[in-house]
Amino acid sequence: MHSNNFDFYDVFYSLGFFTIDQVQEACRWNVINQSEFKEITGQEYKTNN
Repeated sequence: MHSNNFDFYDVFYSLGFFTIDQVQEACRWNVINQSEFKEITGQEYKTNN
């Protein structure tokens, strides 16, 4: 099951309104989870520590 914000980020990323950095920021703030990040972007989530 997806989070409440998954569709929002998925659609806006696919339309080019969000960059991968913005989607990563949403994941960093737990707006979406890491598996949703991968589903949206096709890439593994990596922290920038």
